Amino acid sequence: MTTESSDLYWEIVPRSDTESASYWWSALRYTRAYEKYAALNGIITQMLRRVEQNLPAMRIEKSAPKTDPRAFEFAPQNLFSVEEKREASFLGCEALHHLRSALDHLVYHAVSFDSGNPPPPEERTQFPICETGKRWRNALKGDLKGLSTEHISWIKESQPLQGVTWSHDLAELSNADKHRLAVELSLTCRLHTNTDDMADDPSDSRYSLVNIKAIEIHCRLIYGPAHRDYSDPNPRVGDELISVSCE
Repeated sequence: MTTESSDLYWEIVPRSDTESASYWWSALRYTRAYEKYAALNGIITQMLRRVEQNLPAMRIEKSAPKTDPRAFEFAPQNLFSVEEKREASFLGCEALHHLRSALDHLVYHAVSFDSGNPPPPEERTQFPICETGKRWRNALKGDLKGLSTEHISWIKESQPLQGVTWSHDLAELSNADKHRLAVELSLTCRLHTNTDDMADDPSDSRYSLVNIKAIEIHCRLIYGPAHRDYSDPNPRVGDELISVSCE
Protein backbone atom coordinates (compact mmCIF):
# COMPACT_ATOMS: atom_id res chain seq x y z
CA MET A 1 0.00 0.00 0.00
CA THR A 2 1.29 3.49 -0.82
CA THR A 3 0.09 6.96 0.08
CA GLU A 4 0.17 10.08 -2.02
CA SER A 5 -1.45 13.19 -0.51
CA SER A 6 -4.71 12.04 1.00
CA ASP A 7 -5.30 9.15 -1.44
CA LEU A 8 -4.61 5.49 -0.70
CA TYR A 9 -3.51 2.98 -3.33
CA TRP A 10 -3.50 -0.80 -3.15
CA GLU A 11 -1.75 -3.18 -5.50
CA ILE A 12 -3.40 -6.58 -5.44
CA VAL A 13 -1.25 -9.51 -6.58
CA PRO A 14 -3.30 -12.66 -7.30
CA ARG A 15 -2.09 -15.95 -5.91
CA SER A 16 0.06 -17.86 -8.39
CA ASP A 17 -0.76 -21.40 -9.49
CA THR A 18 2.85 -22.38 -8.83
CA GLU A 19 2.99 -21.26 -5.18
CA SER A 20 1.70 -24.61 -3.89
CA ALA A 21 3.54 -27.88 -4.49
CA SER A 22 1.98 -29.60 -7.49
CA TYR A 23 3.14 -31.72 -10.39
CA TRP A 24 0.47 -30.01 -12.48
CA TRP A 25 2.84 -27.41 -13.94
CA SER A 26 5.41 -30.02 -14.92
CA ALA A 27 2.66 -32.00 -16.63
CA LEU A 28 1.59 -28.90 -18.56
CA ARG A 29 5.14 -28.33 -19.80
CA TYR A 30 5.34 -31.94 -20.93
CA THR A 31 1.98 -31.57 -22.69
CA ARG A 32 3.20 -28.44 -24.45
CA ALA A 33 6.32 -30.33 -25.59
CA TYR A 34 4.07 -33.00 -27.08
CA GLU A 35 2.00 -30.33 -28.86
CA LYS A 36 5.17 -28.93 -30.46
CA TYR A 37 6.21 -32.44 -31.43
CA ALA A 38 2.79 -33.08 -32.97
CA ALA A 39 3.03 -29.86 -34.99
CA LEU A 40 6.50 -30.90 -36.15
CA ASN A 41 5.16 -34.29 -37.12
CA GLY A 42 2.42 -32.54 -39.11
CA ILE A 43 5.00 -30.70 -41.22
CA ILE A 44 6.87 -33.94 -41.88
CA THR A 45 3.63 -35.69 -42.84
CA GLN A 46 2.82 -32.97 -45.37
CA MET A 47 6.27 -33.31 -46.83
CA LEU A 48 5.93 -37.09 -47.13
CA ARG A 49 2.62 -36.79 -48.96
CA ARG A 50 4.29 -34.46 -51.42
CA VAL A 51 7.09 -36.96 -51.95
CA GLU A 52 4.65 -39.83 -52.44
CA GLN A 53 2.91 -37.90 -55.21
CA ASN A 54 6.09 -36.83 -56.96
CA LEU A 55 9.31 -38.69 -56.19
CA PRO A 56 12.41 -36.53 -56.68
CA ALA A 57 14.50 -37.32 -59.72
CA MET A 58 17.93 -38.90 -59.53
CA ARG A 59 20.34 -39.04 -62.40
CA ILE A 60 23.87 -40.14 -63.21
CA GLU A 61 26.27 -39.26 -65.99
CA LYS A 62 26.42 -42.16 -68.44
CA SER A 63 30.21 -42.31 -68.30
CA ALA A 64 30.30 -42.43 -64.47
CA PRO A 65 30.65 -45.73 -62.55
CA LYS A 66 27.35 -46.96 -61.17
CA THR A 67 29.09 -48.34 -58.08
CA ASP A 68 30.16 -44.88 -56.84
CA PRO A 69 27.33 -43.25 -54.78
CA ARG A 70 28.97 -39.83 -55.22
CA ALA A 71 28.36 -39.99 -58.96
CA PHE A 72 24.59 -39.79 -58.51
CA GLU A 73 22.85 -36.41 -58.44
CA PHE A 74 19.88 -35.85 -56.17
CA ALA A 75 18.34 -32.65 -54.82
CA PRO A 76 16.90 -33.31 -51.33
CA GLN A 77 16.37 -29.59 -50.72
CA ASN A 78 13.35 -29.81 -53.01
CA LEU A 79 11.56 -32.06 -50.53
CA PHE A 80 10.37 -29.11 -48.46
CA SER A 81 10.56 -25.33 -48.56
CA VAL A 82 12.83 -23.03 -46.61
CA GLU A 83 9.82 -21.83 -44.60
CA GLU A 84 8.87 -25.39 -43.68
CA LYS A 85 12.41 -26.21 -42.60
CA ARG A 86 12.67 -23.06 -40.47
CA GLU A 87 9.33 -23.71 -38.78
CA ALA A 88 10.16 -27.37 -38.21
CA SER A 89 13.51 -26.45 -36.65
CA PHE A 90 11.95 -24.00 -34.22
CA LEU A 91 9.23 -26.48 -33.27
CA GLY A 92 11.95 -29.00 -32.46
CA CYS A 93 13.80 -26.42 -30.35
CA GLU A 94 10.63 -25.53 -28.46
CA ALA A 95 9.85 -29.18 -27.79
CA LEU A 96 13.35 -29.60 -26.30
CA HIS A 97 12.91 -26.51 -24.12
CA HIS A 98 9.58 -27.64 -22.68
CA LEU A 99 10.86 -31.16 -22.02
CA ARG A 100 13.91 -29.85 -20.17
CA SER A 101 11.80 -27.41 -18.15
CA ALA A 102 9.27 -30.12 -17.28
CA LEU A 103 12.03 -32.18 -15.65
CA ASP A 104 13.32 -29.19 -13.65
CA HIS A 105 9.80 -28.31 -12.43
CA LEU A 106 9.34 -31.94 -11.44
CA VAL A 107 12.36 -31.86 -9.13
CA TYR A 108 11.43 -28.50 -7.60
CA HIS A 109 7.96 -29.64 -6.57
CA ALA A 110 9.19 -33.08 -5.53
CA VAL A 111 11.50 -31.36 -3.03
CA SER A 112 8.47 -29.47 -1.68
CA PHE A 113 6.53 -32.69 -1.22
CA ASP A 114 9.42 -34.69 0.25
CA SER A 115 10.74 -32.06 2.67
CA GLY A 116 7.45 -30.37 3.49
CA ASN A 117 8.73 -26.96 2.41
CA PRO A 118 9.61 -25.38 -0.93
CA PRO A 119 13.33 -24.97 -1.63
CA PRO A 120 14.66 -21.62 -0.33
CA PRO A 121 15.36 -19.01 -3.03
CA GLU A 122 19.13 -19.18 -2.47
CA GLU A 123 19.23 -22.92 -3.24
CA ARG A 124 19.13 -24.21 -6.80
CA THR A 125 17.14 -27.29 -7.74
CA GLN A 126 17.14 -28.93 -11.13
CA PHE A 127 16.96 -32.30 -12.81
CA PRO A 128 20.67 -33.08 -13.18
CA ILE A 129 22.01 -34.88 -16.22
CA CYS A 130 25.31 -36.44 -15.22
CA GLU A 131 27.91 -38.13 -17.35
CA THR A 132 30.21 -39.03 -14.43
CA GLY A 133 29.97 -40.25 -10.87
CA LYS A 134 31.64 -37.06 -9.61
CA ARG A 135 28.96 -34.89 -11.22
CA TRP A 136 26.27 -37.10 -9.69
CA ARG A 137 27.76 -36.82 -6.20
CA ASN A 138 27.80 -33.04 -6.55
CA ALA A 139 24.17 -33.09 -7.66
CA LEU A 140 23.20 -35.01 -4.52
CA LYS A 141 24.59 -32.16 -2.41
CA GLY A 142 22.98 -29.38 -4.44
CA ASP A 143 20.44 -30.00 -7.19
CA LEU A 144 18.68 -32.86 -5.40
CA LYS A 145 18.98 -31.69 -1.80
CA GLY A 146 15.75 -32.46 0.08
CA LEU A 147 14.56 -35.27 -2.20
CA SER A 148 13.53 -38.65 -0.85
CA THR A 149 15.68 -41.72 -1.44
CA GLU A 150 13.01 -43.15 -3.74
CA HIS A 151 12.95 -40.06 -5.98
CA ILE A 152 16.75 -39.86 -6.07
CA SER A 153 16.90 -43.50 -7.13
CA TRP A 154 14.41 -42.86 -9.95
CA ILE A 155 16.41 -39.87 -11.22
CA LYS A 156 19.66 -41.83 -11.09
CA GLU A 157 18.17 -44.50 -13.34
CA SER A 158 17.69 -41.79 -16.00
CA GLN A 159 21.32 -40.64 -16.06
CA PRO A 160 23.85 -41.00 -18.89
CA LEU A 161 26.30 -42.49 -16.39
CA GLN A 162 23.86 -45.42 -16.21
CA GLY A 163 24.08 -45.88 -19.97
CA VAL A 164 20.87 -43.93 -20.74
CA THR A 165 21.05 -42.07 -24.06
CA TRP A 166 17.85 -39.96 -24.14
CA SER A 167 18.90 -37.76 -21.21
CA HIS A 168 22.36 -37.24 -22.72
CA ASP A 169 20.88 -36.21 -26.08
CA LEU A 170 18.30 -33.95 -24.44
CA ALA A 171 20.95 -32.08 -22.44
CA GLU A 172 23.35 -31.79 -25.37
CA LEU A 173 20.75 -30.46 -27.80
CA SER A 174 19.03 -28.21 -25.25
CA ASN A 175 22.32 -26.65 -24.13
CA ALA A 176 23.42 -26.08 -27.71
CA ASP A 177 20.11 -24.41 -28.54
CA LYS A 178 20.15 -22.16 -25.46
CA HIS A 179 23.80 -21.16 -25.38
CA ARG A 180 25.18 -21.51 -28.91
CA LEU A 181 23.10 -21.81 -32.06
CA ALA A 182 19.58 -22.88 -32.85
CA VAL A 183 19.26 -26.61 -33.34
CA GLU A 184 18.41 -27.40 -36.95
CA LEU A 185 16.13 -30.00 -38.46
CA SER A 186 18.03 -32.07 -40.98
CA LEU A 187 16.85 -34.60 -43.53
CA THR A 188 18.54 -37.91 -44.16
CA CYS A 189 17.29 -39.56 -47.33
CA ARG A 190 17.80 -43.24 -48.04
CA LEU A 191 16.95 -44.12 -51.62
CA HIS A 192 16.14 -47.58 -52.91
CA THR A 193 17.01 -47.77 -56.60
CA ASN A 194 17.57 -50.22 -59.40
CA THR A 195 20.59 -49.16 -61.46
CA ASP A 196 19.67 -51.72 -64.11
CA ASP A 197 16.41 -49.85 -64.70
CA MET A 198 17.41 -46.49 -66.16
CA ALA A 199 16.27 -44.28 -69.02
CA ASP A 200 17.80 -41.41 -70.97
CA ASP A 201 17.39 -37.96 -69.47
CA PRO A 202 15.33 -36.04 -72.06
CA SER A 203 16.79 -32.73 -70.87
CA ASP A 204 20.44 -33.81 -71.23
CA SER A 205 21.58 -36.78 -73.30
CA ARG A 206 24.78 -37.11 -71.24
CA TYR A 207 22.75 -38.38 -68.26
CA SER A 208 20.54 -41.31 -67.39
CA LEU A 209 17.56 -41.09 -65.03
CA VAL A 210 17.55 -43.62 -62.20
CA ASN A 211 14.33 -45.30 -61.18
CA ILE A 212 13.67 -44.66 -57.46
CA LYS A 213 11.73 -47.59 -56.08
CA ALA A 214 11.28 -46.15 -52.57
CA ILE A 215 12.59 -43.35 -50.39
CA GLU A 216 13.02 -43.30 -46.61
CA ILE A 217 13.28 -39.90 -44.94
CA HIS A 218 14.70 -39.59 -41.45
CA CYS A 219 14.41 -36.26 -39.66
CA ARG A 220 16.96 -35.46 -36.99
CA LEU A 221 17.85 -32.49 -34.85
CA ILE A 222 21.50 -31.55 -35.30
CA TYR A 223 23.82 -28.71 -34.39
CA GLY A 224 24.03 -25.65 -36.60
CA PRO A 225 26.31 -25.48 -39.66
CA ALA A 226 29.16 -24.02 -37.61
CA HIS A 227 29.51 -27.39 -35.86
CA ARG A 228 29.15 -29.63 -38.89
CA ASP A 229 31.89 -31.43 -40.75
CA TYR A 230 30.48 -32.26 -44.17
CA SER A 231 33.26 -34.76 -44.80
CA ASP A 232 32.21 -36.79 -41.75
CA PRO A 233 29.73 -39.54 -42.70
CA ASN A 234 28.49 -39.60 -39.09
CA PRO A 235 28.08 -35.95 -37.98
CA ARG A 236 27.16 -35.10 -34.40
CA VAL A 237 23.44 -35.53 -34.18
CA GLY A 238 20.79 -35.75 -31.54
CA ASP A 239 18.25 -38.42 -30.91
CA GLU A 240 15.79 -38.84 -33.78
CA LEU A 241 12.54 -37.07 -32.97
CA ILE A 242 10.77 -38.50 -35.98
CA SER A 243 11.65 -41.45 -38.13
CA VAL A 244 9.31 -41.95 -41.06
CA SER A 245 9.48 -43.75 -44.36
CA CYS A 246 7.70 -43.68 -47.68
CA GLU A 247 7.61 -47.13 -49.22
